[in-house]
Amino acid sequence: MQSPRPNVLEIAFAIGTILGSLWVAGVMLGATYSSGHLIHNRLELATLVLCSIVGPGMLAWQQYRSTFRQKTSAARFCMIMSALLTIISLATSCIGPFGILIVNIAHFLVFEHDSRVAEGAILVLVLLAFVCDITWFVLNAQWWQSLKARDAAADAKIGPAFTIVDAIALFAGILVALAFAIQRVQLQVS
Repeated sequence: MQSPRPNVLEIAFAIGTILGSLWVAGVMLGATYSSGHLIHNRLELATLVLCSIVGPGMLAWQQYRSTFRQKTSAARFCMIMSALLTIISLATSCIGPFGILIVNIAHFLVFEHDSRVAEGAILVLVLLAFVCDITWFVLNAQWWQSLKARDAAADAKIGPAFTIVDAIALFAGILVALAFAIQRVQLQVS
């Protein structure tokens, strides 16, 4: 059986998830750095930095492995995480993963431009965020099912678990997250 290929929508959501996760990691690192006066010891700092990198970083890494390396275990992880984050965002009336970017757009519209468009724009953007979260879960679930069916139909060849391309992608992701963190710190300093 031929290996399934992700469609354009799956690729777009995967790239959005990867970039959004790296952005969140950068924002969390920047916030950790800027709130240094609130951190009382090195263990607290190390814990905050570790959480800033591991949480969003793991999601970005697994989304990359799922979509672009077609790893079934990564697809299952992404499906579970997207379901969990979508349920949490719907249950708490919070904005989920894609909502973070949309809320920033709404903030820009409201506070940087004409506030008359605020009410309608924010409602539309919040609904768009919920639709994006649900779509993200559905796409991850479908992708996991197609990879699972591929593995069940034929014995999947087991390749190297970690290639040089994966190492370069991981390093690039860390650099992007650090760039976001540095930009946030520089914006707060100026």
